[in-house]
Amino acid sequence: MLRRSSATSPRHTSLLAATLLAHGCLVDNPNFSDDEATTASGTSSSASTTATGATTASGATAGESSGAGTSTDSTDSTDSTDSTAPTDPTEASSTGSIEPICGDRVIDEGELCDDGNTDNGDGCTQDCLFTPTQLLIGPPEVQPLRGSDGGYGGPYKTTDDCPGGLVRGVRVVPDYTPEQRWVAGIKIYCGAPQLVGLTVTVTDAGALPYRKADYADDGAAMDLICPQDQVVVTASGSAGSVLDNLGITCAPLLLAPTPQGYQIVPGPLTPFGPHGSANGQTFADPCAGAMSGAYIHLGSWVNGYATRCSTLTVQ
Repeated sequence: MLRRSSATSPRHTSLLAATLLAHGCLVDNPNFSDDEATTASGTSSSASTTATGATTASGATAGESSGAGTSTDSTDSTDSTDSTAPTDPTEASSTGSIEPICGDRVIDEGELCDDGNTDNGDGCTQDCLFTPTQLLIGPPEVQPLRGSDGGYGGPYKTTDDCPGGLVRGVRVVPDYTPEQRWVAGIKIYCGAPQLVGLTVTVTDAGALPYRKADYADDGAAMDLICPQDQVVVTASGSAGSVLDNLGITCAPLLLAPTPQGYQIVPGPLTPFGPHGSANGQTFADPCAGAMSGAYIHLGSWVNGYATRCSTLTVQ
């Protein structure tokens, strides 16, 4: 009978080491020294390969939680992509409100109108703001009288208003006498304002009759005419017992937006004159709108003068 040897042969040791290493049992096993592990690894290349593969497999097994994390990152990345995808502008925002859309026939907050399109010039602009289609000139209102309402000569009093229009210029004629040069005559030039989109244009609308004092002799006349598409917004000069001199200030008419639509305001101012003598007390009569005419009292000279103004609105 053969007796089984209790000693383990080197060959058996190598096979056992490879088997244990494959099952991850060699590292912490006190029965194997570092040398034996090295010997086991170096005895068979196939065993070493198997052990290495087992270690890799072990690493993969140990890293399953890391792999799971990678899978979670991939899911998170997909979720992130979905959260940043473009949204329908009609959908509610983060505050719960719906973004207004001009041109949908719904008047939303911040819109004054919505006619279903984004065309300008039809009463509602591309920003859904009310666009006026008509300019209205109010009835004339007289400003303070400059000079006197009596005095020299006959009581010739005239009121000259531009029919359906505004004043775009004035002719001032002083007396020819060098030591006097008071205003002897006045002629008013009219303009017809028109609303074109959001722009006010002014065209020539002729002139009113020339108003001349009875006894004065015309001196060098001066036409004070506003630039293109502008009207008179202020009359100024000086006066005592008569009108000593007269000047004007012109401006374009601009449309300014308000919560209710648009209102007309004067643009940059351009003064002209005054023309006449250097006597009298200075005055300035700005209009709440624009000049539309004048009251003139004729005597030996232009004894009295008053600007007539009209308010301007759009609808």
